[in-house]
Amino acid sequence: MKLIFVSHPLTSSGTIQSNRAKADAICKEIVRMGHLPISPLHLFGFLQEETKEQRRPIMNTCFHLIPMCNEVWAYGDQGGCRDEIIHAHLVGVPVVMKGGKRQHEQLGV
Repeated sequence: MKLIFVSHPLTSSGTIQSNRAKADAICKEIVRMGHLPISPLHLFGFLQEETKEQRRPIMNTCFHLIPMCNEVWAYGDQGGCRDEIIHAHLVGVPVVMKGGKRQHEQLGV
């Protein structure tokens, strides 16, 4: 069983509700594959929206979780997803690009 960090946008594309629904489907598929999804959208699902004050602690939590995972599956390449991709590269966790407009090599990592 792999631990898969799910890097998915919360607000940069679509609505919070639609992004959480997409992350639900992704996590269900990861479980179906026999792996364990580590999803910040679910971890912080009790927040109705993300404020500027909450952003840094949330991202710091993500940065602590990424090294514990076997892979990062990235469903976006902007904002927090971009930061998670870069952090994964810095700590040596493989990144699998599942969505987004650019490939991670083009992000300068």
